[in-house]
Amino acid sequence: MYAGCLLIPEDQLRESFPAGREPGWSQIYELARTFVVTPTAMIVRLEELKLAHRDANGVPQVGQARDARQGLLFE
Repeated sequence: MYAGCLLIPEDQLRESFPAGREPGWSQIYELARTFVVTPTAMIVRLEELKLAHRDANGVPQVGQARDARQGLLFE
């Protein structure tokens, strides 16, 4: 966790994060190149900051993962 904070500072990542777009793997790879880290390190850091998560198929999605036990307010 310390290395992630050092290599990918939260303030710089939030500035670089593609707002309003679903972060597919191409955006994750682009961010990883920007910060000179692996795509795995980047997605882990995004998950730590609750900026993104991987769905059941491993595809990056915006925001924090919804608990499967939690119902939807509006369907």
